[in-house]
Amino acid sequence: MARLLVPLHVSFLALSGLLGCAGGDDPPHHDDDGDGFSVLEGDCDDQNPRANPATVELCDGWDNDCDDQIDEAGALDAPTWYGDDDGDGYGGELTTTAACGAPDGAQAEALDCDDTDPAINLDAIELCDGADNDCDGEIDEAEPQFGPELGPADTGDPGDPGYTPTWYIDHDGDGYGVTDYTAFACTAPDGFSDNADDCDDSNPLASPAGVEVCGDGADNDCDGYGGLCLEGELLLDETADATWLGSEPDAFAGDVVAGAGDLNGDGYDDALVGAPRANATGTDKGATFVIFGRPSGESDLASADGILVGESNLDNAGASAAGVGDVDGDGFDDLLIGAPHYDGINVDSGAAYLVLGEPSGTASLGTASARLVGLQYKDFTGAAVAAPGDHDGNGHADLFIGAYGMDPSGPSSGGAYLVHGPITGVLNLAEAALVLEGSASDERAGQALDGAGDLNGDGDPDLILGAPGSSSTGDEAGAAFVFQGPLLGRIGTQEADAVLVGERDGDLAGTAVAGVGDVDGDGYDDLFVGAPGQQAEPVGVGLAYLVLGPVSDRLDLATADAILLGEEIGDQAGYTLDGAGDVDGDGSVDLVVGAPGSDASGVHSGSVYLVLGPVTGSFGLGSSHARIRGHAADIYAGTSVAGAGDLDGDGFGDLLIGAPEDSRGALRGGSATALMARGLGGRL
Repeated sequence: MARLLVPLHVSFLALSGLLGCAGGDDPPHHDDDGDGFSVLEGDCDDQNPRANPATVELCDGWDNDCDDQIDEAGALDAPTWYGDDDGDGYGGELTTTAACGAPDGAQAEALDCDDTDPAINLDAIELCDGADNDCDGEIDEAEPQFGPELGPADTGDPGDPGYTPTWYIDHDGDGYGVTDYTAFACTAPDGFSDNADDCDDSNPLASPAGVEVCGDGADNDCDGYGGLCLEGELLLDETADATWLGSEPDAFAGDVVAGAGDLNGDGYDDALVGAPRANATGTDKGATFVIFGRPSGESDLASADGILVGESNLDNAGASAAGVGDVDGDGFDDLLIGAPHYDGINVDSGAAYLVLGEPSGTASLGTASARLVGLQYKDFTGAAVAAPGDHDGNGHADLFIGAYGMDPSGPSSGGAYLVHGPITGVLNLAEAALVLEGSASDERAGQALDGAGDLNGDGDPDLILGAPGSSSTGDEAGAAFVFQGPLLGRIGTQEADAVLVGERDGDLAGTAVAGVGDVDGDGYDDLFVGAPGQQAEPVGVGLAYLVLGPVSDRLDLATADAILLGEEIGDQAGYTLDGAGDVDGDGSVDLVVGAPGSDASGVHSGSVYLVLGPVTGSFGLGSSHARIRGHAADIYAGTSVAGAGDLDGDGFGDLLIGAPEDSRGALRGGSATALMARGLGGRL
């Protein structure tokens, strides 16, 4: 058999060609794209030099690294995606992912500055809350996006969408602004205040935090008062903040004025005006008018909040009246009203009525919660009534009732009754817990009386009883008797713990008495005693004595700690007097003295003196801090005076002044005036 011999190099090439032709494609070990990898070596796309096992995955739609995944996580050029952890539509840097495509919910930009709070993002409204709510790089910026406008569901409180404080221009820099110009910002711009309470933004000494300065013409404390002050010479009608006029002729309204406490629970003290000869429902039945707190302007007593009318003709109900505190424990203060000519057990035996709670409208005293009746002919029980405090410690206020016509030790030796609360119905005063009895004829003990506070510091309330007819140191020199509680039974004035005696004949010391609180701040309450007949010719100039506690034994009033002398013969200074509370806001109790016979503005126009405490020594009432003169002749301003408590809620004591023959409303219809002290400011 013959052989075909082919050269070696020709045979290899020919073989290669034969193999290539036989397969129709490049061989598996051939690297068509020149990337160093053949198909046999793992190149998944030998037509693409960017696809081979040695290439890094890119985000280009190719399987660059030939791992059978296209654009998988970890691709070299994969962008960073920012997770929306709080679901508000904006990504933040809290969660990040590098991937060619966006993970579910992720965002391409980290625009959320707090990805834990869905309320914080670029679409949010900037609030004044210490956060960058709208992610603009500023916190509580000066002009939040939507200013002060509120949405329908907003309450106006910080945190509401759109809430921004309003700031008010403060021209005088006193911390109080006005509404002339406003700004909206989270923090106060320079020269702005958070309130618009300034009454005079041109005066840094005038603001709600200011202190009233008398005589500078400014309303320093922005309370609506200023200019005029309760200082120096004043006329009653010009100084009045509230005036009530009697509209019945000869009713003598204002013969009695008194503070009532808070009868209706509104936070303001109330006032009482007695008209003992009021005739609206019968001859001289008398009436007591109740005026609730915050009074202002001039009004007719017929429009008072409450009118309490005597039961019978000639009762003279309202000859005395007092707020006595909470007798029944219901949280409302109560009233005690005297009718000394009430014919109960006998002619003019008298009575006192306890009226509970909040009186309103017109009512007969016959409907009062309790009637306390006198015992004998012409006892005149109820000629004086007062609030003595809680003597038996049972938590209920007690009642103190004078009967200067009693005859325990001779005609008109007088006396008084202490009745423990609570009480309802009719009580014969023979059943009173304590009966104080005058010890000499015509002593007239009980013509004036009051609770004396705690004079000796033992924690128990004490009593003071005026006896202007006492003659132990001179004919009708007068006296005041002090009884230190608690006491029970029947006790004569000769057994009193202390006796304050008038200086000379006709002084009538004890015509008015008052427990005035602690005037000198030593922890003991003090006493005020009037002697309107002092230096009588035949009607005296009058004076008032301040006796500082503690008191004991017998004391000549000539040695009193302060002696306040009237100005002219006939003034009858000390005919009435009281503690005024703290009128000027200095922390000390102030005093008020009436001189109804004063001719300062015409015959018997009357005067009232305001004396600022503390006070010691002797001086004329003409040098008092203020003299309020009756505005016309024959009105007898100062026949009654009282510390009214705080009628307007400003923290200062206010005054009540009665002028029972004032004829502005009707001939001798009378009037009562309230002066709101307001830290010595008078109404502008």
